[in-house]
Amino acid sequence: MLRSLVGSEMCIRDRYVLRGIESGMAGGSLNFPLHGAASNLTHRNFLEAQGLTPEGWARECNHGLVVPVKRGDGVLWYNHVYRAGKVGALDEGSFHGGCLVRRGEKWIANHWLEMSPPYEVRSLDDEIAAAMALLQSMKESLLDDGEVEDAVEVSRVVRLLSAERANSGEVQQVLTVAQLLIRRLSNSNTFGLD
Repeated sequence: MLRSLVGSEMCIRDRYVLRGIESGMAGGSLNFPLHGAASNLTHRNFLEAQGLTPEGWARECNHGLVVPVKRGDGVLWYNHVYRAGKVGALDEGSFHGGCLVRRGEKWIANHWLEMSPPYEVRSLDDEIAAAMALLQSMKESLLDDGEVEDAVEVSRVVRLLSAERANSGEVQQVLTVAQLLIRRLSNSNTFGLD
């Protein structure tokens, strides 16, 4: 498992978001080389099995899934397999690396979404309900404090989350956006969140 220590608890990095910040770059894509690869390839044996060095892999950048990194775009992936509502083993398909930047500079922002013990996953409906309730509460506090722009952004995400939930659409992606917004607002304002 991908782990980090927060306080005295061991947390796992179960989701990862990478956002492009700079434009005008050539190359620099994100490569998931094990996406669609033979099941005997792992993050431990990929380079050797392909006869590559890390530098050679970055230059070639033609294995598996290649995702361009552009300003304003975001890529979300899960690092672990989930079974029966619990976090399982590392998902080999999440193994990734950066392709060689051929022109310009690569500026990205990484967001790790961590899960604390007991590493159990709530149902999607429970996650959505909790996010919507928290966002509604945050919106009221933002309006009370005169933070209209943030309140409008919260309203937009709540409406989008409600619509996707009702239509059985891309709920997980919208939920992640909602959770990122909650984290951003809770870091910049006082909402009594930990």
